[in-house]
Amino acid sequence: MKKLLSIFAIAMLSLALAACGDNTDETTEATEATEATTDTSDSGDTTEAGDFENIADGYYFAADDRQTETGETYRYWVTAEVKDGELTDLTWDAYHIDGGVSKLKGQSKFVGSYNGLYGMDKYGNEYGKWYVQASRAINYILENQDMDLTFDADGYSDEIGGITIHYVELIDLLSEALSNDAVEKGIYNDGYYYVEEGTTMLTTVVVNGRIVLADFNAINAKEYTNADGETEIGLTKDSLLENYGMTPTNPWYVQAQQIENYVMENQNLDVVLKDDTRTDDISDISIKMPGFIGAFDAFIEESSDYAQYVDGKYFAAAEEFGNGYKYYVILEIEDGLLVDAELNAYAQDGDKNKCLGETKYDCSLAGNYGMNTDNPWYEQADAITAYAIKTQKADINYNDDNGHTDEIADVTIHVNEFFELAKKALKAGPVMAPRGAELVDGFYFVTDEDTDADKYNMGTFIVVDNAIVLADLNAAHPKTVDGTDYVTKDAMGAGYGMNPDNPWFEQVQKIEQEILDTQASFTLNTTDADGHQDTLSDVSIKVNGQLGIFDLFITEATPTPAS
Repeated sequence: MKKLLSIFAIAMLSLALAACGDNTDETTEATEATEATTDTSDSGDTTEAGDFENIADGYYFAADDRQTETGETYRYWVTAEVKDGELTDLTWDAYHIDGGVSKLKGQSKFVGSYNGLYGMDKYGNEYGKWYVQASRAINYILENQDMDLTFDADGYSDEIGGITIHYVELIDLLSEALSNDAVEKGIYNDGYYYVEEGTTMLTTVVVNGRIVLADFNAINAKEYTNADGETEIGLTKDSLLENYGMTPTNPWYVQAQQIENYVMENQNLDVVLKDDTRTDDISDISIKMPGFIGAFDAFIEESSDYAQYVDGKYFAAAEEFGNGYKYYVILEIEDGLLVDAELNAYAQDGDKNKCLGETKYDCSLAGNYGMNTDNPWYEQADAITAYAIKTQKADINYNDDNGHTDEIADVTIHVNEFFELAKKALKAGPVMAPRGAELVDGFYFVTDEDTDADKYNMGTFIVVDNAIVLADLNAAHPKTVDGTDYVTKDAMGAGYGMNPDNPWFEQVQKIEQEILDTQASFTLNTTDADGHQDTLSDVSIKVNGQLGIFDLFITEATPTPAS
């Protein structure tokens, strides 16, 4: 699979402007040599500026119509951001319809020009290459908050110095964009994307998280006879139009546009295939779908928030318990994609909680956690992780300070635990197990309850990729502190007693850290029968109970030898 991503041209604007000069000389020869053109305005026409003050805040988009004749090459688009009555951001760019087999090799015109692929070498030294001149036009509009410019019949204007390219497309498309509704918020990462899957190509533009342009094409070099009776060669099915073949009433490019419309309307390409090739989910198409689906999947991969991370499993847990539960997240990344995710939690009071030592997910699944039985917690947790995997996003928009969102259907629980912990996990890096580790991945809760029905030791452990990533030691101990009834030492904190400068729970945390540091080889050197030790400084509590809990965990987590 070949993939190529180029970012929005505006991201390179500062670099481009650094190269812009003040040369305002223009020549007919230079303007004629720059590029292929789209429709231009009539002589003396003035494109009305519009009033930015009357434009609602938001992101706006417009693109040229699809080509109707062979020989057309570039399709221009504009994105604009308006805030508080001002145009605050502007992008003007284009892509070549032949994608990777064009001279731009799938890059946008702005980026391709910057990388020296577009051309204009004859006049680039004097006036600047296309991206430099385009930046001058963009910068003028942003600085002056004015797009009321006059163009001649060929689409040129001398109102902005140092520009020989025609930029009427910019003005016309900006006017069109601002007359459209603002782009609704979507789920993808903004940018320009070009991907290939086999011979299928997909060009995509995402604005405000929403796919606003999708263009499927396919490599297919073929000779054809043009309207003048001359032989030409088309490089792709899109550029061949009807000359590619198939039924003239429903040619390939028309069917491809139906698929593009489906993508833009549904923001996905989740269709059911029959015989693994075709679908009935999109009307009036008979072409095979696997190439289109593969290209869309490549776009998802290219736009993934996880593309920069190495393969592996990632883990993070909350620093504190919230409402009696500590949340944790496990992610698995493969080839730059999030392929698996888990959102879960465990109770601070262990088996003294209604979940009886189980995870919140399993407790909910068993019907013991509570909540709405028609939309239980575990189903909503599944919806959150499914959203993350489908969209490949490590972030989401919240509706309030409590971490709720309306971007995931039927999810009413707060979702910030997952996305904030996912970021923490990614920052920490993949879990690295010690050499030779053989512990079985999973959640473990163990107790020595048989020693005393009311007061006993307990431990919660999580193993990811054979490594112990969480160790939480506790003890059942009913006690009333300041009028509040507690059932575990951890929950009562400093209220349990002992030295307030070195309370029980802080000493236990030192033991927990030693477990994480030493993994399965953890041990403490006890100095007497009561269970005091000299391995860890500032730990004066008896540790026999904690050592016993760890042994119970290791017994459960160690794989049974094959018979």
